[in-house]
Amino acid sequence: MSFPLLRNINQISPILIIYILLTFIASSITNAPVHSIAFCYILILFFFLNNIKLLRKRNYQIIYTILFAVTNSLLIYQATNKNLPLGGVDWWNFNNQAMALLNESHNLVSFLLNENNLFSKLVAIIYLIFGPNTEQIYFFIFLTSLLVFNYIYKTAYLLLNNNNKASLAALIWSIWPSEIIHSITFLREMPIQLFFIMSLYYFISFINKRNILFFFLAIAFSIFTAMMHSGMIGVVVSYLFIGVSILGNKRSSMFSPVRITIFIAVVMVLVNSPIGEAMTLKFQNIDSIDDVIDKKQRVEGNTAYITSTPQNSMDLLLQTPYRLLMFALAPLPWQVYSFGTLLSWMLDGLLRIVVVWKLFEFFKLFKPNSENEHVYKYLFILIVIFTYLIFSWGTQNYGTAIRHRLKIFPMEIILIFPYLEMVKSRMSFKNKLKGGGA
Repeated sequence: MSFPLLRNINQISPILIIYILLTFIASSITNAPVHSIAFCYILILFFFLNNIKLLRKRNYQIIYTILFAVTNSLLIYQATNKNLPLGGVDWWNFNNQAMALLNESHNLVSFLLNENNLFSKLVAIIYLIFGPNTEQIYFFIFLTSLLVFNYIYKTAYLLLNNNNKASLAALIWSIWPSEIIHSITFLREMPIQLFFIMSLYYFISFINKRNILFFFLAIAFSIFTAMMHSGMIGVVVSYLFIGVSILGNKRSSMFSPVRITIFIAVVMVLVNSPIGEAMTLKFQNIDSIDDVIDKKQRVEGNTAYITSTPQNSMDLLLQTPYRLLMFALAPLPWQVYSFGTLLSWMLDGLLRIVVVWKLFEFFKLFKPNSENEHVYKYLFILIVIFTYLIFSWGTQNYGTAIRHRLKIFPMEIILIFPYLEMVKSRMSFKNKLKGGGA
């Protein structure tokens, strides 16, 4: 009886020592509340070990462990200094919003009904529990990045049924430079990515099993993303369209007038509900195309790629292709004018060329083999089109574009690496069969 107990102690002791050291070092250097950091590191180490178990190959586990150690060191640095490239300064706004929430909300009802976005409310809850300290938020953000890794793996495995490809997708995401920065920065991109990839996982589960519970889970998590940033409402709309299209009578076309009418009715009810108001905070002052034009009159930021503002609806329409291209690819080489913008181009701009090209390649080559794959293709296309359109209209500098396009990047990383390789392998196999038959 004693030997298994001794083995368990030998396994737990190193983890316990690491936990105590990380908590002590992090709280001492950053001056964050020790009880908050202690709470974070319990969960951080738990999810790290859980992720390690997903990566069955030894070399993958070693890479991920090294990456975890490096990123954790950068986390402590960023929480203290807040000056890493691409880190942004919006954390100050979220901190102010959270503090205002605490000061203005006298009860739970007033807190929930406050018009601030969901991310600021979550920060306020952390402040309420652990005290108003900004440095601790960096550790909570890092925690969410470990969960994003987990759900990228699970989603890729659900699509491909291949451990190696699922592991590769999660690892590539975790070493992506802008993802590393945003996993250790007081910004809302990582929590949004978490809720998005969770929603995608459950929606794909819904497509496969037609279990209505998965549908509602996917809708709920996608609503959370829109409550953090209204631009993510495109994901909610995509899920609702696909959900209405595949439920009920299978003989009916996805684009039948009846289904489209139901879809429009559901969207109208949702948008005009209290939840809809929370999802459309950034759109509440927009009642017409003129309001959109008025908002676009203000060109801000030293990385702006829009220099002429639309004067009418035709200008807005004509600017859309350019806005889409810039949102998807900026910064481009000719937009580099300083060391800071050079870093942005090297850490993100160069890689965006690969992402956009691979996305184009995926949608061009992907020939669905089953009914579910047809639904997947419509789903992925809708999410990319809706989110890119919405954010391209609301973004005019590449500093902001870099952050916004990360929001659905967990899906893109699955499509452009393991899923694309599966598509190419399938096409190669079919070509060989044709050649053999000849």
